[in-house]
Amino acid sequence: MSNIEQYQQIESSLHLAGLFQPSSEVHGLIVGSIANHMLTSKAPNLMNLLIGGTEEQLKEHEPLQELLNEIYRDTSETMLENNDEYQLLLVDADAQLSVRTESLADWCRGYLFGLLQNDSVSIDQLPEEGSEIARDILAISEASSSEEETEED
Repeated sequence: MSNIEQYQQIESSLHLAGLFQPSSEVHGLIVGSIANHMLTSKAPNLMNLLIGGTEEQLKEHEPLQELLNEIYRDTSETMLENNDEYQLLLVDADAQLSVRTESLADWCRGYLFGLLQNDSVSIDQLPEEGSEIARDILAISEASSSEEETEED
């Protein structure tokens, strides 16, 4: 399945569940949760991170939970294989710059939420390069694009 197809599948599943988080943010959450899991050995509850609620409320969204778990497994495998297939799930590269910028900022916000989801991990506890990257991701998460796009942007 291509990245665009996977992006659209997440988007459709979120909308069917009555959720309107950006697909890129959800993918960032998954990747950040993988990193957190690798650092803490604590498996995440993706649905609880995404929407919270009681077990009964979470059961209403079982198809979405299955999709998120499948993407978690697939992404984990791709990342651990250390091959060139891993890519961020973002909007189509043909989208307007402002839309692509927002999509990347959404992914970064999701990633940081997933990475820092519990008190076991903080940016300052990461190895030097890791904390530097996390701070860069934090800066990107705050990115925005002006309404008027220029070639320089």
